[in-house]
Amino acid sequence: MKDLVEKFWLTEEGYPAVVRFSGLGYRLGYVGIPPTHKLYKKDLRELENIKCHHGLDFSSTQFNDNERKNYPTKDPKYDDYWFLGFCADHCWDAQDVDGYKRLYGEEPFEVISYEYQIIRTLDFMVDSCNSISKQLEELNTKR
Repeated sequence: MKDLVEKFWLTEEGYPAVVRFSGLGYRLGYVGIPPTHKLYKKDLRELENIKCHHGLDFSSTQFNDNERKNYPTKDPKYDDYWFLGFCADHCWDAQDVDGYKRLYGEEPFEVISYEYQIIRTLDFMVDSCNSISKQLEELNTKR
């Protein structure tokens, strides 16, 4: 299954943000910054001070999807934005099986379940992206 855009919005700071739902039943969150931002095209190792769930693990204008360009927002007006992202598929993150059924109309091909796992909801991901956006704005305006 392909990832689906579950929610797209502009943050209070005016940055595009997107939550994608993966074909495995986990969510991924991204916030984009324009070429004029101080942190544009910075490597993840230079962004360790940005706090989010398990830390940032994505920085690019796009990512590979079967060798096709696949932008986090799928909106061409953000093609040259630099997206920073994180995923909620780490240890203790649970698949959202009900969300998967709602979005894909079927059960995941493999349900992985461990004790103490937590589903990272759409609200959790939106709040996390909004927090990243605020941090990005603070870092951009810092001298």
